[in-house]
Amino acid sequence: MDFDNQIFTDPPKEPVNRAELLHRIAAAGSSDKLNLGNTDLAGEDLSGLNLRGINLYNADLRETNLRHANLSRASLIDANLSYADLSHADLSHANLQGAFMQEADLSHANLTGADLREATLTNADLTNANLTGARLQPPSTIENTERETEF
Repeated sequence: MDFDNQIFTDPPKEPVNRAELLHRIAAAGSSDKLNLGNTDLAGEDLSGLNLRGINLYNADLRETNLRHANLSRASLIDANLSYADLSHADLSHANLQGAFMQEADLSHANLTGADLREATLTNADLTNANLTGARLQPPSTIENTERETEF
């Protein structure tokens, strides 16, 4: 097979809205049994939802409202959370390795024990976020963020 001059791209992400997400959670019995990796939830209002333990690997969550959402123990590896509102969200023990969170609002978020290795937090708002026990080893990118956080 000749692969010269071929461009390989990721397959398109499956679009999912709030109603479909709630339907899938109900069908699964709980969010911790739900695999929504590689889905497109960009711009959705998911505020206040219990998404504990959900798999959102490589999901597109740009500009998504996740304010007051429970994402504890969720897998958000390589997820795009740029410009997302995660204020007051529970991200305790969430896996955010490689997540892209440029300009995300993480103010008052609970990131206790979260894995943020290789995450990009450029211009993210971490005002009053709790990062106790969070893993932030390089090469995490944390530039120009609000620094009033609890470690």
